[in-house]
Amino acid sequence: MEPLLDAERAAGEALDATVPTTLEGVAAALGHVHAVHAREDYPMLDDYHCYVLIASAARALDRTLEGTHA
Repeated sequence: MEPLLDAERAAGEALDATVPTTLEGVAAALGHVHAVHAREDYPMLDDYHCYVLIASAARALDRTLEGTHA
């Protein structure tokens, strides 16, 4: 069981550090984390990694907004 938990943890860390390149990507990342929690009543990411995910989404949104003002 421990290898599976390690793999799940690594996948969550990779997801939270990924900066989406589109608004669809932001929605997909946030939607996935929400769906996992809703389905399993289990937080996919701990507090720290939730903040990393929020920062990644914010960077993606900032990039997108910069492109609309160019």
